[in-house]
Amino acid sequence: MGGMRLMGDLPPKTHEALVHVEFDGLEIDARLVRAYKGGFAVQFIQSENARERLIRLVYGGKHGNKSVEIKPAEVMGAMINRVFR
Repeated sequence: MGGMRLMGDLPPKTHEALVHVEFDGLEIDARLVRAYKGGFAVQFIQSENARERLIRLVYGGKHGNKSVEIKPAEVMGAMINRVFR
């Protein structure tokens, strides 16, 4: 993980500004790299300790345990309904 996209307002003229991100108990330094309508993206400043903690948080915690069950019969039924609308 090298960065993340966040929702929110970004003050003007802050491209490449250094920021401090706090995310679910993890604190990491980052740089603002992109602005989008309604959001912005940060690139994490590399440190081995922060990288390990971030990977553990995202893939080993509550954020990485979500699984989706796909039911082929329901998907096919929805596709057929959409075609014949």
